[in-house]
Parts: sequence; C-alpha cells; structure tokens
Amino acid sequence: MSSEKAADGRTTRGERNRQALLDAAYDLIAEGNLAPSSQEIAQRAGVGLRGIFRHFGDMEGLRAALDERTTPQGAAQFASGNREGSFRERLLHAVEQHAVAYEDQGNFFRAMQIDRWNSEVLRRSYDRDNHRLRKDLEDWLPELKSLSPHRREAVDAAASFEAWQRLREHQHQSVEASIDIVYDMIKVLMTAP
Repeated sequence: MSSEKAADGRTTRGERNRQALLDAAYDLIAEGNLAPSSQEIAQRAGVGLRGIFRHFGDMEGLRAALDERTTPQGAAQFASGNREGSFRERLLHAVEQHAVAYEDQGNFFRAMQIDRWNSEVLRRSYDRDNHRLRKDLEDWLPELKSLSPHRREAVDAAASFEAWQRLREHQHQSVEASIDIVYDMIKVLMTAP
C-alpha cells in the first residue's frame, strides 16, 4: 500500500471516529444521559478514550462541536410556525411552537443547565440561545416592544425553558395544560393595565 493511500485511510478513519464520537455524545444526551462522561462517549462510539482528546482537544472542544451540530436544528424549530393572525392567534402559535421545540430539544436544554457552570462554551451558548428566543418572540409578537422593561422580562421568564420545565416536570402538567398556562401568563402580562 502506498503511503498516500495509507494517509487517506487514516484521514477517513479519523473523520469517521470524530463523527462517531459526536453521534455518541448526541445520542446519549437525547436518551437522557445529560452529562455523559468521556468514557461513556468513547465506549458508545466504539473509539478509544484518547480519540476524544485527539479529535477535540478536551471535553470543552467536544461540547463546542456538539453545540455547532445542535444549534441549527434547534434554531430552525423555534423560527418556524405560522406568524399570521390576531394577537391571540399569534400568541397561541408562538407558545405551541415553543412547546414543540422544548419537548423535542428538552434534554439538550437540561444538559446545558447541568454543565454551563463549568463550561465557557455552554455559558455562551445558553446566552446566545436566550437572546435568540427573545428576538424570536418579538418576531411573533411585535407588541412586546411597547411593554415596560419589567413586563418584558416577565414575558421572557414565562416563555422560557425553565418555566416550561417546571410546569412539565415539577408541577406534572401535560403538554396541553402547559401550553394553556404559558399562554394565559403571557396574555395577562401583555394585556393587563
């Protein structure tokens, strides 16, 4: 075998191993292992533990690569949906669309909550995602721009993943009931004198 073919084979195997590690981290989190260890990721990927450090430098590098993978999908879910109609129709559509995204991406939000205190990558991602959600809600509801600063912050709190998580996990509300509750909270905040 020529040295050129051997180098191509190593490059292809390296790319395959890198992707396997990313897939393993993604799958573990999606399945509910919110803080998978480097050993768990390597074992799931069928790659030696050193592969994480060879391909990503450290776990922070792996988090950054995983964030690059998950961000477009999450952003697309929040950005879609019907943004037409009356205030109440748009509000309902926004809450429903957020519910779909929160339910689908919930384990990634939870994983971010767990590790962001120890990860600069996840802190930046969390801040970026919250800023994006705030802007996205304004696209649904331009009326938000006329609220007082305190009311505007209250709407963001009501629309947040943290509020959704509390309703679903701690207060044991169904998806439908949680949508109704978030809708009512935001409607009151936006229409009360």
